[in-house]
Amino acid sequence: MENNKRVRLGIIGPGAISRLFAEGAKEAHNIELAAVASRDKSRAEVFAESFGIETVHDSYQALLQDETIELVYIGLINTRHFYAARQAILAGKGVILEKPLTLNAYEAKLLIDLAKEENVFLMEAMWTRFHPINRKVLDWIEDGEIGDIKRVEVSFGYFGGDDETLRHLNPELGGSALLDVGIYPLAYASMLLGPPKALSGKALQTAKKVDRQIEITAVYENATASLAASVENQLPNKAVITGTEGIIEVPFFFNPKEASLYRFGDTQESPYDLEERIVQEFGSGYRFEAEAAADAYLKGWTEHPWLSLDESLQLMEQMDDLRHTLDLTYPAERAVLFDCDGVLVDSEALLAKQAAKMLNEKGIPAKPEDFVNFIGTGEDRYLEGVIELYDGTYDPALKRDLYTHYLAAAPTELQEVKGAKALVETLLKRSIRVAVASAADKIKVDANLSAFGIEEDGFDAVISGSDVEKKKPHPDIYLKAARAVGVKPEHCIVVEDAEAGIQSAKAAGMFAIGITTAVSKERLFAAGADQVVDTIDAMYPLLGI
Repeated sequence: MENNKRVRLGIIGPGAISRLFAEGAKEAHNIELAAVASRDKSRAEVFAESFGIETVHDSYQALLQDETIELVYIGLINTRHFYAARQAILAGKGVILEKPLTLNAYEAKLLIDLAKEENVFLMEAMWTRFHPINRKVLDWIEDGEIGDIKRVEVSFGYFGGDDETLRHLNPELGGSALLDVGIYPLAYASMLLGPPKALSGKALQTAKKVDRQIEITAVYENATASLAASVENQLPNKAVITGTEGIIEVPFFFNPKEASLYRFGDTQESPYDLEERIVQEFGSGYRFEAEAAADAYLKGWTEHPWLSLDESLQLMEQMDDLRHTLDLTYPAERAVLFDCDGVLVDSEALLAKQAAKMLNEKGIPAKPEDFVNFIGTGEDRYLEGVIELYDGTYDPALKRDLYTHYLAAAPTELQEVKGAKALVETLLKRSIRVAVASAADKIKVDANLSAFGIEEDGFDAVISGSDVEKKKPHPDIYLKAARAVGVKPEHCIVVEDAEAGIQSAKAAGMFAIGITTAVSKERLFAAGADQVVDTIDAMYPLLGI
């Protein structure tokens, strides 16, 4: 491969961190900044003008569909990392994903497995790991300059203010001193010592349990580490590595300009002897991470050896363990999975009306009320069951005819279930993941969502019967939806209007709420519903919003 090859890179999310990355990428010898995407096109245009970027996209999906883009950098808030990176990997783009890799280890494992399955490059954007001075520190240690490491002390803190609506303290945005800057000391200790045998932490927290300052103690086979992070106060912001024969100090370790190597004297009272000091000014430190990622991509690697995907997963597991001790759970670690027919859109009456009309045209005297007992069984059985009532024989082609009738009527006759759109919008604003999981074929789901007023891109995921081999009451639809939004099945709540859907949800290990838009409360409870409501508004307290 030619040494002058340059990777065409697109940036998703033109925020502050993306600006810093773009400054570095612009200096990189192997990158061409080719595109930027934002849901607010005017922001993307300002960003593009700042960095001489030729192409602006008004949606992330548009950038991912741009065949000229090879590698993407994702600089969104923590709660959107998984969703955007998953879409990028499925689109076949290499991914540089801003730290922390995801919100939690469950998301990270799903993302890493997907990248490996798709054979796509994925790297956490931990710029500190690729900095030349930190690479020199590793050389010193590998050469035995300070002997065996016995203790590591690292801190990172800044004055972020106490406004709990801002990113660094807002749980709905994945706020946390640990996730925002604590990842740096953890990753630095990991670079030097690998994963710890034991990890513990204590924190100052907000009323919503977000850590604003945290102290972490890590124990390794033959060493310990003291790590600190704060988003409310400046800290020393340096790394001190103590070995059996000396000490290395790295001021501003995350983007250092110098590092010093000291040797111990002959006695306890002897002053340390300065053995070596490196001082070097660089441009943007992000350049080194960008160049490393592009180089790995050009070599056909799927990860970078200086920051493996296994290590990124271990770091997420460490932060999960620490958050568990702090009792900090994010709204985005929960999901609500909605059936579509009868839950989001009031489709059952329209479907029955059109099905009866179609069968009447075929000479079968069906009535809309005949279909009540077949709600939620899928369109094939829905029609077949009623046809059997009139001693007829089901023809699978009738399903296509039913769709023709239904889709023709939907734009003018289909309405949302009262309050459903407001509930979905409220959940999304709270960063709770929201998916549609319907046994209906995609063509029908698309028509329903169009009438509902929120298109597919407005949800975190849309899974239809076209996406799975087994439909309800098999749990595959809901399990696939959970994977698509990156939430554990046990943290998912399903909203259903039919027995088959309730059974599917319970088989998937999820909490099931039935709504009586189609069948009775008794039937929904008999199917296994954990709660049953008569209206959408009654769900708010059940969902904790």
